[in-house]
Amino acid sequence: MSDLLRVGTSGLLSYDRALTTVSHNVANAGVDGYSRQRVELSAQVTGSPFGAGVRVVGVERLEDVYANNRLIEDGAGLAANARLADFATRVDTLLSDSNSGLSGSINAFFQAAQDVSASPNSLAAREVLLGSARDLTTRASTLNSQLARLDNEIDQRAVATVAEANEILESLARVNRDIAASAGPANDLRDERDRLTRQLSEKIGINTTLQDGDQLNVYTRDGHALLLGADVRPLALREDPERGSRLQLTVGQGPGAIPLPTPTNGELGGLFSARTQVIDPTRERLGALTANLARAVNDVQTAATDLNGQPGQPLFQLGNPVAVPNANNDGTASVDVSFGPDGKVPDSALTLRFSSGSWQLQSQEGGALPLSGSGTPGDPFRAGALSIVVSGAPSEGDRFSLKPGSDAVAGMQPNNLGARGIAAAGALSPSLPPTNTGDFSVRSVESIDPTNPGARTAASIEFLGPTSYQIDGGPVQSLNPDGVITGAGWQLTLEGSPAAGDRIDLAPTTADSGSNAGARALAALAESPVTGGGDTPSGGYAELVAAGGVTARQAESARDAFQRLQSADLAAREATSGVNLDEEAANLLRLQQAYQASARIIATADELFQTLLGAVRR
Repeated sequence: MSDLLRVGTSGLLSYDRALTTVSHNVANAGVDGYSRQRVELSAQVTGSPFGAGVRVVGVERLEDVYANNRLIEDGAGLAANARLADFATRVDTLLSDSNSGLSGSINAFFQAAQDVSASPNSLAAREVLLGSARDLTTRASTLNSQLARLDNEIDQRAVATVAEANEILESLARVNRDIAASAGPANDLRDERDRLTRQLSEKIGINTTLQDGDQLNVYTRDGHALLLGADVRPLALREDPERGSRLQLTVGQGPGAIPLPTPTNGELGGLFSARTQVIDPTRERLGALTANLARAVNDVQTAATDLNGQPGQPLFQLGNPVAVPNANNDGTASVDVSFGPDGKVPDSALTLRFSSGSWQLQSQEGGALPLSGSGTPGDPFRAGALSIVVSGAPSEGDRFSLKPGSDAVAGMQPNNLGARGIAAAGALSPSLPPTNTGDFSVRSVESIDPTNPGARTAASIEFLGPTSYQIDGGPVQSLNPDGVITGAGWQLTLEGSPAAGDRIDLAPTTADSGSNAGARALAALAESPVTGGGDTPSGGYAELVAAGGVTARQAESARDAFQRLQSADLAAREATSGVNLDEEAANLLRLQQAYQASARIIATADELFQTLLGAVRR
């Protein structure tokens, strides 16, 4: 009879715990990250041939370790690509939108130049051209400022993300301590730890290991410990000595801080990828495009003559590039950078490095740019439009960072020339004496070297026949089949066939001449290769917009792919760990019946005992 009572009691206690566990599952069915639990029962083993009842072996937490690991990995990839796609899409919209992009301003500028070419003495047309130049400058500067604000937003988000990651690390350390102090399986704490681990992976890609079976250790992707049991090693951000004002991720702070490689996963990885893949390249390419266009316009202006009969002045001013020294430089070298008269502004950030006894210039993408010159004031280094003068004594490995495009557009502004200051006329105006007998005309006179005094000096071309000529009585020269005649700083193109004794007189253009040679040259820049890649202004900007669109679509595609992977991972986890309410309801009925049956066993034992007592009393 005592065995019967013991068996019933063991069943009653065991099924009570099982019912409590099922009820716990039902109550947490809607809790994110909750793992279904199940009571493991086992027969009590004794020497009795009739059995001794049931016992609770433990409460099992149902989990798919591999699905959980995939959730951590794919969550980090999704967070990175979602953040990258966000910034790439915003930049793409900024560049392509008609209200914020540069395309409309470029087209309006060249349309205004064509209008001046059609009416070179019209002050109204010249005012429109000046207005379009101001609008082009304002739009380019605004775009650069908006990109700079996005760059600042990346820093602000990075600081906030690091703070959130450190809070999660502290929470994980607390959970590790609670699990270590727990006498039971601590299943709910393990669910909390898994949830926090997934949240941390969405901030920065991590690797994890279990120590002694229950203590979670967390490492960065390159192996630096962030959490060892309950010991937290917090993340921090500091100014990157390699890249000036850029932020660098570290483990710890102060002199003992350990610098980490730039993360590529998690939200931090997406932020830094947005900077290196989207913001920085766009700023440099936009700056280089605008600067090269401005330099081409200035070259046309200074080679032409304004309405007052004076040499034209530059229409635009550009900001000077700045060489930022690396914080770890050991030498005393300093670098002064400016824009020279020739060449194209590079469309990438650059690094000037002293290595093996010589200076080397490298683009952000890793390509080497050839340097000419010696780097002295009289013979500066030349790389495209850059003129670089180095002074002081460098040490091996000293580096300087340059951002010529963004620096140029940041300081860009139009010069206040006034309407009459637009150089719409050519530097030299041709005239044909009425005594000429040949059948020819002058198509154009261009200034090819404004620095040559001859570009604005009167000259006379006398033809000795249809194919030969002299300039100012100089040596006899043969006329090219294309009709091009080159003088001191100028180039003339004629059409037709001159006769012996014919002459062309060139004289400096005077005020209010009505010449449109300068305006025609300015309008022709719309179809000229002004960028470093040989594109027209509109073509170069269209290529920049297209590149931004491709980056945005690629990031969105990667984001969507990781979203699908995460959905599959969640489905796999739910298949094992998720709570099925129908199944739990069936378990409740089954366990309730078992509980009631166990209670009935106890009642039966009591009845038998009472019967025995009654028999004894009689």
